[in-house]
Amino acid sequence: DDNVPVVGSGQSFSYVENQVTNAVVGTVVATDNVAVTAFRFSATGTQTSADGFYTIDNGGVIRITAAGTAAGVPNNDHEVSPNSFSYAVEAGDANGNWSAAEPVTLNVTDADDTAPVIT
Repeated sequence: DDNVPVVGSGQSFSYVENQVTNAVVGTVVATDNVAVTAFRFSATGTQTSADGFYTIDNGGVIRITAAGTAAGVPNNDHEVSPNSFSYAVEAGDANGNWSAAEPVTLNVTDADDTAPVIT
């Protein structure tokens, strides 16, 4: 198996703010001539993003971490800028081939945080 996997380009995921730790915020799609067996963040070469706010598992599922859900962190609070984040992701196969890094965008959307007013 000499072929490297390919991470689909232009992948963007939106999730509503105020997520709980380990909530799924997106699933990265990649292809390979045999099978994709792993994913990692390019900046660290691991399954945890450089800022520690996200993890990605072998199936491409991105989850927000406890660090990402901490108070005041923009990755989980739409009212704190920025609201969009880009992470380079790579896919690997069983033979140890790794794809080129492909940017994946994560967008935090607004939840209706206002309490209803009784008049």
